[in-house]
Amino acid sequence: MKTLLMLLTGTALATTFAFNSYSQKTNKEVPCVSEKEVAHIISQIPGHFKKTDTDSYLIEFVPEAKKGYYFGGELTVYFPKSCDSVISIFDRTSLNPSEWYNVTNWDSKNKGCSNFGIHLNIKDVKHLSKTASQEKFNESIYKIRKIINGK
Repeated sequence: MKTLLMLLTGTALATTFAFNSYSQKTNKEVPCVSEKEVAHIISQIPGHFKKTDTDSYLIEFVPEAKKGYYFGGELTVYFPKSCDSVISIFDRTSLNPSEWYNVTNWDSKNKGCSNFGIHLNIKDVKHLSKTASQEKFNESIYKIRKIINGK
């Protein structure tokens, strides 16, 4: 499990550097989450969610969305403690696997901005537009906040 998560994260990071067109400078259509909000969410995750790996946490499990995939039905986050306010969000909770995605702020100067996003379709990896990437990043941060606050 650790190896697969590292592989997915590595793929996402490598593609991030290759496709740096997702930077915050070009992401004007959807406002970024505040950096303070992202830092707060990251600080709260270890106290509220199950650690699944060294720097990974299971936020939500939707068993009906598993669809036979190992990580199916899971909303997980990865954040290396060595990097300040960096988070990669892997959402596989949709009943439709073609809607599963990964968004991250890894290479963004403003940690409230997503600089990269992909669909996690096993057969064909597709990049999210800068707007879709930021929308999904915002939605995920707000969803995690709601779960933490019990609402």
